[in-house]
Amino acid sequence: MKKIFDRSLSGKTRFSFLLNVLLLLSMTGIIVTGILISKVVFPHLLSGENHALREIHDVFAKLTLLLVGVHIALHWQWIMGVFRKMLKTKEGNWNKKAIVTSVLILALFIGSMQWLATNVKPNEAFKPKFEQKVAQASETFPPPEKFREGEFPYKERHGNSHPLFVILGHFTFWAVVIVPVYYIEKRMRHK
Repeated sequence: MKKIFDRSLSGKTRFSFLLNVLLLLSMTGIIVTGILISKVVFPHLLSGENHALREIHDVFAKLTLLLVGVHIALHWQWIMGVFRKMLKTKEGNWNKKAIVTSVLILALFIGSMQWLATNVKPNEAFKPKFEQKVAQASETFPPPEKFREGEFPYKERHGNSHPLFVILGHFTFWAVVIVPVYYIEKRMRHK
């Protein structure tokens, strides 16, 4: 820890340390707020809907996405080096088995996500227990009138988006972050 303030360290090393600390704090924030807003883990901890806590959770989630994008951009050369080693032989030729295996794994992942999204309802297995817990919690902490009437103001942001669209959205966000950070870091490295 004391070495991080040593002047002999490069700015990139110091920035990476700060970035890792911020990632740790933001992921901790996601975990803590996620547990606090969970109606399954601690159903009686917070009465009703705590929108402020949900908003804090969303801020931590977006901050973590941003920080992960910056982290990937700073380590892009290393990531590409690993992929080159995986996909090329020692002679410099493309390793066809590794490429085919990677494509098949990706296709299997996308296909399974599609199948799960269309054929499996994730809450069906837990629905009776969940309904029982919600009924018990509703007796102790009745929900606000607006929530009972279906006027939940945040429901448009929390829904049943297709998992592939969610993943694609995250990768698009990362691309928007990674590309400029990579080129800024590359330009700073050349100076």
